[in-house]
Amino acid sequence: MRVSRRVWSQTLVLLLAACSGLPWTAPPPAPSCPRVGFIYGLEAADDLSWAGFARPGEVRLQNLQGRCLREADGVRLEYGFDIQITLARAAQEPLELAVPYFIAVLDDRGALVTRRDFQGELRIAAGARRGGVREQVDQVLMPLSEDAGRYQVLIGLALPREQALGREGRQLR
Repeated sequence: MRVSRRVWSQTLVLLLAACSGLPWTAPPPAPSCPRVGFIYGLEAADDLSWAGFARPGEVRLQNLQGRCLREADGVRLEYGFDIQITLARAAQEPLELAVPYFIAVLDDRGALVTRRDFQGELRIAAGARRGGVREQVDQVLMPLSEDAGRYQVLIGLALPREQALGREGRQLR
């Protein structure tokens, strides 16, 4: 048993020595990706009147998933998230609701680089209390010479200013 351990340890040392002489190709560096997330306090609203909807209920941004890819023209972000609505009572007839939201890019100092506004088109079936839509985003941020990790991509509901800032127990971060 001792001989086989000694042979094994010598073989291992020889293999490691042989491998160290081979040319080593380091894997390409992972792309420096911006942080992508929802803005705390603007990811949900329980008053839907701002979206032109008179029924009581709640709308929420959730399930953010995606990836970051380095390409010749910059850093490409491919991500998606859900916009979900829950009504207090089931809909009597099919309903449609356009939920305004925005995507903003901030630099490392927190300064706004760009902002775009969008609308998610939600449908609620008759007799249902819930509905939703999956929003898909594909955006290229900047040339490769920039460090994309210094940036943030923030998503939020486009609430009126008074409602966004006046929410009990919530604050913008």
